[in-house]
Amino acid sequence: MIGIYDSGVGGLSIWRELRRHLNTRLIYFGDTAHVPYGEKNGGRVRRLLLGDYKFFFQSRGGCSGAVVACNTTSTLVLPKIRDKVGLPVLGIVEGALEATLAAGGAAALVFWPPKPRWKVGGSINVRCWRRAPIGACMLKARRA
Repeated sequence: MIGIYDSGVGGLSIWRELRRHLNTRLIYFGDTAHVPYGEKNGGRVRRLLLGDYKFFFQSRGGCSGAVVACNTTSTLVLPKIRDKVGLPVLGIVEGALEATLAAGGAAALVFWPPKPRWKVGGSINVRCWRRAPIGACMLKARRA
């Protein structure tokens, strides 16, 4: 079983695509009680994620992996706590950048303004090079 975590319901599109392509059980956790995450600091988002992840371990035998479908959690928290959650985790921003690079691209639009520079999953270096007034950030990615 694969768990899908989001701060709301936007990650249901991730659930739908995984359902189309994988023959496994999926479980979705949308933390609508604390939405939006983009207004919260990294420490608060970290506490919410770690607290909510218990749901994946307690659900019908537990999950074998998880997807973080929240941009804020994926960029602010996941790189720092990936080794603490006890199961393989893929962040949506990391997955989008991996797909962009695999398709020969070098940039992706993310609707959350991350730090100007950071490492995604240890294998991709990212630099925010163009900020939009609507809270989006154009990211340039390259292999580390």
